[in-house]
Amino acid sequence: MKKIFVISIAFIFLSCNNSGINGQFTVNGDLSGAQDQKVYLEEISFNQQAPKILDTTQLNHGNFVVKAKSPEEGLFRLRFEKSPGYIFINDEPNIQFKADVNDSTLQSARFNTPANVSLTKFIVLIDSLHSALISEDRKVQEMKQQNSDSLTSIAENEFSNTDNLYKNFLVKYVDTTKSPIVAIFALSYTQEVGIDTVKNLITRLTAKFPKNTAIAEVAKQFQEYTTAKSQPQQQTQSNQISAGQIAPDFTLPDVDGKSFTLSSLRGKYVLVDFWASWCGPCREENPNVVAAYKEFKDKNFTILGVSLDKEKKDWVEAIKNDGLVWKQVSDLKFWNSAAAALYNVEAIPFNVLIDPRGKIIGTSLRGDDLKNKLNEVLK
Repeated sequence: MKKIFVISIAFIFLSCNNSGINGQFTVNGDLSGAQDQKVYLEEISFNQQAPKILDTTQLNHGNFVVKAKSPEEGLFRLRFEKSPGYIFINDEPNIQFKADVNDSTLQSARFNTPANVSLTKFIVLIDSLHSALISEDRKVQEMKQQNSDSLTSIAENEFSNTDNLYKNFLVKYVDTTKSPIVAIFALSYTQEVGIDTVKNLITRLTAKFPKNTAIAEVAKQFQEYTTAKSQPQQQTQSNQISAGQIAPDFTLPDVDGKSFTLSSLRGKYVLVDFWASWCGPCREENPNVVAAYKEFKDKNFTILGVSLDKEKKDWVEAIKNDGLVWKQVSDLKFWNSAAAALYNVEAIPFNVLIDPRGKIIGTSLRGDDLKNKLNEVLK
């Protein structure tokens, strides 16, 4: 699938609406099926810093209460010591949370406030459309391999219709949602929309929410992104990375400052995973990547993490918190990362799966798509 990626900006913001009296809010939680463990209430920052812990408590027979004070409505996360985390918006002063640790479906975790219901509904719908796009793109490739022009044309038309539906849904959602936070979150899914359209969306959001610090920060981040992409280093990278190519080699410092080269992993299946500590979608995807690593690491498979961070402290802290035990590298140059330029990375999370000969066999594998692809090649 051809992708025109733009900046992934969900999770890097706060908005201007008070969540309650003096910004105080309380989360009363019920996490059934979980063993007793620590619970952390974290604030997801808009200035590309690692999540900030606001409160800590102990899970006791599935129940907990955490409290915090924030001058603005924003995006937060419940992080559990031994269980998956959950994101939420503090749009009301009293928030009820209920989930089953043994049910990983998004709908099973509920926060009883309007903004959170809207956020969950959006993610479910957009992920469904994105899965349909991936499935229909595979059909196109299969028909091309069979050299069937008529069936290829039919498959391409089906893909085009779903692609247009996906783009139109995103644009309309960003333009019409009442929540600036949900609107900005939706912007992180505009990988297929195109940079000019996203620019117009951000311009309209700025006019719609003129006093919103989140929107202002997004506009600033977008400007930095477009400026970085216009640099000569990245202008030379005109070709999209795709299956069948030999993966471009690169060398970057690891967390200890030692140089590490991608080609040193030749002979293994390697997932080159582009991410950053400040990227919310990346942090939410990390549990899936961790699960894939645990399942396939003994089958000639490994991962090389490439971070687009700017601050080493935030990068290293995120590696520890998310349990990323594989090799990690970064030149700490944000969107000017040398490896990101080689792979024409225009949004994160983004990954490339490489076979033992160094040939690319998959890109943008997230969630079940990553697991299914690894099951396919690591028989």
